[in-house]
Amino acid sequence: MLKGTFHALLCSLVVIGLFGNSEGAAYNEDDGLYLMGEIVYTCVIFIVTIKIGILGAHNHTWANNIAVYGSIGIWFLFMAVYSYMKFLSFTFYGMFVQVRQ
Repeated sequence: MLKGTFHALLCSLVVIGLFGNSEGAAYNEDDGLYLMGEIVYTCVIFIVTIKIGILGAHNHTWANNIAVYGSIGIWFLFMAVYSYMKFLSFTFYGMFVQVRQ
């Protein structure tokens, strides 16, 4: 339980500390909220995938590696495609470009 609390604090506080005073966070409160949320959730995806797929696996096979690295790659592909679909979410439109800047 303490490891989970530590990882949650690490994800959120490091991201807030690094990007809390940036232009993306100060641009608009809603945009800053979505931008921070996307970055924090990406950190969560990395931590959970690494803990389960790499550290928790007893057998490292090619299928395991495809699942671990493929899920991270699919996450970035999903975020890139979803952020350009304006008809699905007006507030999230273009967030992937803001994260890369």
